[in-house]
Amino acid sequence: IRLTSHSEEQIRTKAWEALINTPVDDIDELIKLAHDANSKESWSSLWAKELTEDQIQKLNETLRSQVIKSAGLISLLGEKGNEDTFNMLLEIPVQKSSDVNFELSFAIGKLAGNLNITEQQQVEVIERAFIEFVIMKISNN
Repeated sequence: IRLTSHSEEQIRTKAWEALINTPVDDIDELIKLAHDANSKESWSSLWAKELTEDQIQKLNETLRSQVIKSAGLISLLGEKGNEDTFNMLLEIPVQKSSDVNFELSFAIGKLAGNLNITEQQQVEVIERAFIEFVIMKISNN
């Protein structure tokens, strides 16, 4: 864990990647470290960890409180999120960052496949995908 704050970016990245499959005694501490680093790699360190419902809700609140949405946290919540996460992600406006939009779309799709969503929610997913497609087309012209 100590190398996650190394001065060289490559070493930090490799340290975070190594934590994905490394057992950790204190998940809450790892969440705090990932939050402080707020990189895609830091959040990915939690992908293979067992998270409690309370920890997932705290991650949902973290994402809600961010002015600029973190692609890494969105990606993590796509893996670990719950129905509250799904509904929250659907409410996030399309972002200017293509990285964030990709992770947001992927997370929504992954959660839609993992949760028992209603027909109305299915329609919302399709509407959002259409809106994102149109915005992408307009911004590329």
